[in-house]
Amino acid sequence: MEALPAWRDPAFQPAALPLAQVQAAALKREYAFTSHLTLFENCAEQYRFFRELGFAPVRTSPILFGTLVHQTIEDIHKTVLRGEAAALSEERIAAWFDTNYAYLTRRERVYLAPVVRRIALEHVLRYFRRARGEWAHLRETEVDVSLVKDAYILTGKVDLIVGADGAVELVDFKSEKNLDINDPADREKLAHYRRQLEVYAHIVGERTGQRVARTHLYYTSEEAGNPLITFPADPQAIERTIAAFIALTSAGLAVALRELFVDFTGWLFIIWRHPFGVGDRIQIGTWAGDVVDIRWFQFTILEITNWVDADQSTGRVVHIPNGMVFREPLANYTRGFAYVWNEIPVRLTFDSDWRKAKAILLQIAEPHSREAAAEAERHLREEVREYLIFYNNFAPAVYTRGREFGILLTLRYLCRPRQRRGTEHTIWEEILTAFAAEPDIHFAYPTWRVEMGDVKRDVPQ
Repeated sequence: MEALPAWRDPAFQPAALPLAQVQAAALKREYAFTSHLTLFENCAEQYRFFRELGFAPVRTSPILFGTLVHQTIEDIHKTVLRGEAAALSEERIAAWFDTNYAYLTRRERVYLAPVVRRIALEHVLRYFRRARGEWAHLRETEVDVSLVKDAYILTGKVDLIVGADGAVELVDFKSEKNLDINDPADREKLAHYRRQLEVYAHIVGERTGQRVARTHLYYTSEEAGNPLITFPADPQAIERTIAAFIALTSAGLAVALRELFVDFTGWLFIIWRHPFGVGDRIQIGTWAGDVVDIRWFQFTILEITNWVDADQSTGRVVHIPNGMVFREPLANYTRGFAYVWNEIPVRLTFDSDWRKAKAILLQIAEPHSREAAAEAERHLREEVREYLIFYNNFAPAVYTRGREFGILLTLRYLCRPRQRRGTEHTIWEEILTAFAAEPDIHFAYPTWRVEMGDVKRDVPQ
């Protein structure tokens, strides 16, 4: 093998070095039944946020309840499979339960009320009392299974495999309330669970070569009745379910990649065309706020409006997919023309001196909009080269209109978007003070005028 020449040698040509061909990686995507296929089947958009964009779902107490019951039952099964069934006792199981709870609460930062913890422990002990002495049929517990297809790998976890004589049965534990087959919603959930077990039966059969005779749902919450719901293993039904999930997986991959591509293209559009940047106040669709972050697949705003008046912040942080720039109208409060026209409606009675009121409104508004009007006029001369925006008058104005209950004077003035509420607050206080000193100017509100002889009186409606 020839030694490499010194890199300082003028004759050294890096491009002439023979390089080995790098083989293209053909890594297959892995899909789990619960965290991928079930999630996509329930909501494709939720699947995209959790599995593709990396958002974390909020952990809730019911999830902790079920995980706690499952892990403690798993401890029982592992003890039996180690040949230590004689060592099982309710006291020992309760100790495992407490250990699992301490670990899960530290990890999830979610807690159960004492009464709920006792109910969860009772689920486990109830199962132990029913199954005690019948451990001989246990074969495997918490079995990770996978099925390799041409384009992906389908994975799952079987809670318990039992059986004998070359046939096995699958058991999936549920800590929720037993389903009512007469309830349409429960029937739909039951059909979903059955499809899940059929997929697991297919994977176990492919992996072990053993025939799956039956599958079961075991409801640990059942106190007096039969905790099992049993499904016969129908090979044709299993094949139909697998075919449906192959189509679902292909559709899920196509949708996920399409959305990701659109969102990434949206990021390129934002970087290239700059419809907004960090710090800008925007509205896109029904969402409005100040942009605080822009990333490959989403941008983030600090929300304004919603239940809060006058463009004030709600305090919520909202993550919006970049693809929305192609689907929703986008308004930028900050760029192009960085000012907004704000309007304050003032309603007066018909017998008020509305001309005097108009003069007072203009006198009040002028100092508040003087600086903004001058800046806006200068700014518009610079921006007119990019945006065809024309305003002839930047001074405040008052418009007059007759209404059912009086005369409506609308004060229109220029301000910056983030100053809208502050200027409106100050102007209203000055209006109230000024009108209070004028005996011939009265605010209008819905009233009935009652006339009795020579006596006239306005009565609030």
